[in-house]
Amino acid sequence: MGALVPELNQRVITGLLTTRLARTRGRRLLLVHGKYVAGGPEEFTVPTGDGARRKVRITHATSVLGLTNAWQDHLAR
Repeated sequence: MGALVPELNQRVITGLLTTRLARTRGRRLLLVHGKYVAGGPEEFTVPTGDGARRKVRITHATSVLGLTNAWQDHLAR
């Protein structure tokens, strides 16, 4: 029996990032274990704590190869 994967939505991701962005020091990748809800927005912005907002893009990957591919796609944009 596999481990349960928590279901995530925009509200959960926003809350997580709002508390973590102040400590990221410009990092551009944050891995979150979970399954994003079907039909949820794949791009949105979240507050950074200093009055600004930061763009977020959700990418679902189920393997290290998938994560690497998503990161390479991000860098190519």
